Amino acid sequence: MTQKTDDAFDLDDAATEYERPRRRGPSDRKEQAGGPRMVRALDVKEEKVEWLWGRRIPKRSITFFSGDPGIGKSHIAMDLAARMSAGGQWPDSGAAELGATLFLSSEDGYSDVLRPRLRVAGADLARIGFLTGKEKADQPGVEFLLTLKEDLAALEAALPKWTEQLGLPIRMLVVDPFLNHLGDIDPNREGQLRPLLADVAAFTRRTALALIGIRHLNKAQEKSLLYRPGGNIAFTGAARAEYLVGTDPKDPARRVVARIKGNLSLEPVALAFSIVAGQDDPDISRIEWHGPTNTRPEDMVGPPPERKPALGSQGARAEEMLLELLGEGQAVPAEKIFERAAEEEIGEKSVRAAARRLGVRKKPSGFGAGWIWCLTEDA
Repeated sequence: MTQKTDDAFDLDDAATEYERPRRRGPSDRKEQAGGPRMVRALDVKEEKVEWLWGRRIPKRSITFFSGDPGIGKSHIAMDLAARMSAGGQWPDSGAAELGATLFLSSEDGYSDVLRPRLRVAGADLARIGFLTGKEKADQPGVEFLLTLKEDLAALEAALPKWTEQLGLPIRMLVVDPFLNHLGDIDPNREGQLRPLLADVAAFTRRTALALIGIRHLNKAQEKSLLYRPGGNIAFTGAARAEYLVGTDPKDPARRVVARIKGNLSLEPVALAFSIVAGQDDPDISRIEWHGPTNTRPEDMVGPPPERKPALGSQGARAEEMLLELLGEGQAVPAEKIFERAAEEEIGEKSVRAAARRLGVRKKPSGFGAGWIWCLTEDA
């Protein structure tokens, strides 16, 4: 028998010490009432991931489709909704689960764009719902934009009624573009954004919905791929899957959808598609899928453009800030830009020099209210 030394650690003695009753003081009671809690991994029940589209779009989660305007992101959402509404096949094989879809769109019109495209895609239009807005009690008859910040609880409460009207379980909610429906939230301020995204993620888990958010790319080509979708990196962090939609570099007539972030499955193969005329209505476009492709997301964004680098750390930080604020075609008051620069300890002179290097456009906002800055003519 081995003799224990005084400083030897004995697991049985330690376990006995933890099990031995002891007198508890006020600090113990306080810790029990509001302190941290722990559960053993052994006691946690495993749950399998539920997929709307196998290994591509999970239920109870946020999925983003990001790309340049007009590249086909909204077309993809409509194509998937059409397949579910009619019980069709997914583009890469497998039967689509019969279900209804809700669209919350503030760029494409419901009557002139979404309904015709859904019809040409073969959708059962009785299984598609358009969220048109909301009324306020003090302004009857006036329609306001639905926002995730203000209206998430009301949307959840209305789901049973809408499910009955559409005649099928609602399986997908498309928010297009996602940034337009945040509400009074700065998409570049992580402190404002993360609580809202946490609420949206919890909403999807409670309702079992697959929420599809449509995002545009910013112009910051020197950034890594995960930073190219507009807004803060918190968007990508909140999503369980994110896809880049871009032009196939091997065939400019084709587009590709490829995953850039996902943590629920192995990476699915990228898929190629084209936007073509409708079979019975050549004035309305639809998607035609071409199957797997070996095109990578990095192939679609291209190398960073060559330009003279910013001089000094202040200049580099000023450029990065301007690309973040203005990179998605947004127009921002100059006053707000300089306020942000002051918060980040970037001098006004550095901001103005960075704006000249980036070709920032400046125009009066009207009514003597100062100037707005943007990176595009039409912002």
